[in-house]
Amino acid sequence: MSLQQQEIKNLLDMRAPARMPPPASLSEELNKLLDLKRSTLPAESAPLFLSSAVEMWHRSIHSFIESVALTKSSSLWASVVGYYASHYVVRAFAHLHGYYSLFRKGRIVELTYSTGRFNMQLHGYVREHDYYWGVVGKILQEPEFGENKEQKHRSYANYQDHIDGFRKYEREDEYTIQSRIAALARNSIPGNLSDYPDVAGVQTMALHRICRFRAYMDSVAGTKNRYWNAHKTPTFAASVMVYQMKPVDLRHATTRD
Repeated sequence: MSLQQQEIKNLLDMRAPARMPPPASLSEELNKLLDLKRSTLPAESAPLFLSSAVEMWHRSIHSFIESVALTKSSSLWASVVGYYASHYVVRAFAHLHGYYSLFRKGRIVELTYSTGRFNMQLHGYVREHDYYWGVVGKILQEPEFGENKEQKHRSYANYQDHIDGFRKYEREDEYTIQSRIAALARNSIPGNLSDYPDVAGVQTMALHRICRFRAYMDSVAGTKNRYWNAHKTPTFAASVMVYQMKPVDLRHATTRD
């Protein structure tokens, strides 16, 4: 069974609030262990799953802000980047609970803890997006994670022809981005997304998931965990982000200026 909340908390308590590890630290460690045909992960490497989860959540926030900034200039990229904002949250939850997809190895690692050892169970490769959304949906059993509704928007934007008029690019100012995010925070979870481009729907789903990860980590880590407290409010997003949804009727809360 994958990492449970108490095991996650124990690993969080091992993590000092330092800078993030170097790029690819976790994947390189896992690849090395698989090359050596090892089935256990050294205890000192196990917190890399947690830092990779937090970094992936930061990546989601960064992508979400960029999606919001592109709302007027490009429905295409607002949709694609908005989808990835959600996907990165899902990956964050998966890494947090001990799942990691190794594309080059064609394997998926599931980390478990038993009798003082971190064991690595290997599974055959499944498409990353399908696998991560599947396991996280089973772990959380929550509406935001039950179905990958936005994938059709990413696929449409990536692969259909003749879809966009390509407006003149105008970089949005910070106040406009902040106002749009505040409006999105008043939206309820859409029951169904409209046909492409439903930019507001894609962005609303992403923001709900970003907020959910933060609340989940608060409940697991508690109020005194130094590592999570150091990373739960990233400075690069501090001037525009909100982390609490206050939904009202979706018909009366949009991102239109």
